[in-house]
Amino acid sequence: MDRYRELILTLVKGWTEHANEEKRYETRFLAEAIKGMATHLKDVEVIGYATLLEDKSNELIQQEDAAWNYMDTYHDDFIERNEDIRKLCIKVFYKDEQFKPNMSEYRAILEKNKGPLTKTNRYEKLSRYIDENRFLIKYITRLKVTCKPHFQ
Repeated sequence: MDRYRELILTLVKGWTEHANEEKRYETRFLAEAIKGMATHLKDVEVIGYATLLEDKSNELIQQEDAAWNYMDTYHDDFIERNEDIRKLCIKVFYKDEQFKPNMSEYRAILEKNKGPLTKTNRYEKLSRYIDENRFLIKYITRLKVTCKPHFQ
């Protein structure tokens, strides 16, 4: 019995010293199993070392949980900032119409040269290019890309 006890103590001490993130769950499971066995055998020293190992593995697990919680919080903040940008764009460009592109001058030039442009198949492409809604969407997208670093 003493040889098994010494072997278990040596293993538990080694695991406690070299506990790492990769084996944190396995280490906790082993610590709980050894602690249960030592409790049944009423071996206080093994219970103590198993408890140290269990505490070490729980600490590693809590560090991982804290890192995940930080990532979740960062992601939520990022989403909120993007939502703020989106709401601002909707307010400025669609609700209040504080910025409305005026492409009538370009539309007039396009209509004036419709014949030659139709023959070269450029009329439709240029019509889409000067479409006010498409221009507005491109402008808003460019604005979002420009504003993102300031909201982070």
